[in-house]
Amino acid sequence: MKYPSSFLQLRLRRQTTLDISSLEDLVENFFKSYVEYDTLRSSKMTKESHEKALSDAQHRLDGAKLTHEKLDGSMEKLQATLANVEKHLKALTSKKKKVTALINKYQEKQAGRGS
Repeated sequence: MKYPSSFLQLRLRRQTTLDISSLEDLVENFFKSYVEYDTLRSSKMTKESHEKALSDAQHRLDGAKLTHEKLDGSMEKLQATLANVEKHLKALTSKKKKVTALINKYQEKQAGRGS
């Protein structure tokens, strides 16, 4: 399938937008966890509060792992898109060279006739 260069540029522009909201969530969760840890460390903990803190931490860890997996998937998609765009760019560059060579050949032929 042939794409005009403006289409490829637009597509590339759309694909280079990165969603960092999940990263912001991770940073926010880190600071929440630290505050909770600091609070728990400085206070006496009952067995129940300790278990709840561990459970909450496990949930946050599971959420962070899921977010990380999503980011990995997004990165893989971006890398695949980049590879596809590079392939199209290579094809267009090859086509440009061929067209330029034909134009030069035609111009030489015309110059030979004019002499």
